[in-house]
Amino acid sequence: MRSRFEIVNRLMNFVSANELVYSPLDSAPLYRRTRVYDIDYSGSSEGLRHFVRGVLTDEIVEEIMEDGRPTAAEGTAALDVFLKPGVLDLEKEYILRYANGARPANLEIHDLAIIQRYYIQHPCEEADIRRIVGDLVNPVIQDWSICLPPCLPAGRAGGRSDA
Repeated sequence: MRSRFEIVNRLMNFVSANELVYSPLDSAPLYRRTRVYDIDYSGSSEGLRHFVRGVLTDEIVEEIMEDGRPTAAEGTAALDVFLKPGVLDLEKEYILRYANGARPANLEIHDLAIIQRYYIQHPCEEADIRRIVGDLVNPVIQDWSICLPPCLPAGRAGGRSDA
């Protein structure tokens, strides 16, 4: 089975997207970053929720969105940046090693992907999104996808790092 969990820091507000690029953007959009865990597992879905709450989040400052779909407000794009298959991901390897060593009850985690999600608020021109992707994504080791408003699965467009 597969499940996605988005981890949102309650204390992180939207800040200038100029932090993501080498030179200022024309439209001056704002962004907020979250983490998404896409987990392939077998066993209890309640056991997986318990593992995510206990190991992957700090429930004092973070909240969990369980379906992993973008939680953007209207008019906000969601840019997902993730490692290409086969690239060494030390955080992923550590989590898998911990999960397999701890052996949570009724749960076995087979694989996971860690996605950095950037919510980019409107107004943001298409050229600015291309610049953000070009400056943020390392095409050697990363791929990306973007969900343009409205952020529904049908609006999700695949991306390549050669933007």
